[in-house]
Amino acid sequence: MSAFWKSDLKTYTEILKVQDTVQKTLKSKSANISPVIEHVLAAEGKYIRAGMVVLAAQNGKYNSKNTVPVAAAIEMLHLATLIHDDIIDDSEFRRNAPSVQSKFGKDVAVYTGDFVLSKIFSLLSENHTEYLYPLSKAMERICMGEIMQNEKKQNQDLTKKQYLRIIGGKTACLFAVSLYAGAIEGRLEETNVKVLRNSGFHVGMAFQVVDDCIDYMQDSSVGKNPEHFNPIEILGGIEVFQKLADAYTAKALKDLAKNTQNKNAEKLRDVYLELVKRNV
Repeated sequence: MSAFWKSDLKTYTEILKVQDTVQKTLKSKSANISPVIEHVLAAEGKYIRAGMVVLAAQNGKYNSKNTVPVAAAIEMLHLATLIHDDIIDDSEFRRNAPSVQSKFGKDVAVYTGDFVLSKIFSLLSENHTEYLYPLSKAMERICMGEIMQNEKKQNQDLTKKQYLRIIGGKTACLFAVSLYAGAIEGRLEETNVKVLRNSGFHVGMAFQVVDDCIDYMQDSSVGKNPEHFNPIEILGGIEVFQKLADAYTAKALKDLAKNTQNKNAEKLRDVYLELVKRNV
């Protein structure tokens, strides 16, 4: 795992538990699946979404035993979407390593992503069935975002509205679910659950706008396929993009400030700013 959380020992300890849960849940005796899962987990992800679950839950009555499996399930959902996303984008690399589809083939990537998805429901069905519905809705939104992107990938006239709908489904909804699930696990008041969910959505939008613009300004050798569409052009250039990212960040911070059960407000704020401060 990367050093993203090491400055916060309390959260970092919980993320290590999440990582361990993910590894145990995805362990397989299959000679076909096992090496692929090992390859995927060898890449150092930041566990951002899992961390958001933990931080949101710590605002209330934190229970590690209950929260860690939920955070692991959300992280696994993110992992599955990355595997499938690389197939659609024909990406050669993911996290500075060969993507599953480029190393093992597209067919292997498809059933590996499906395997990860199946394990999510297996994990949640043990003691967390209340999350099956919100996570299934998140999966639906992610799929619709991917479908829309695939439909529009050769459309250089893709509108700003359509682009924002795509990233709202692909990325922002999972950030929203992360904060929502954490708030529920922390037994926060309903109004605080709502503002944290909204805050997560807005920071997810800012994060993806920044991420897309970085991808398309870098050399194509990093693995992303630049022929789909150029969000910088769609958004009207770097200055317009920066204003958009700043606007979503401001919305996220404004929502965060509305949370009245805010033990971790400063930590979440720092995470938000860390996610969107990357240079473009």
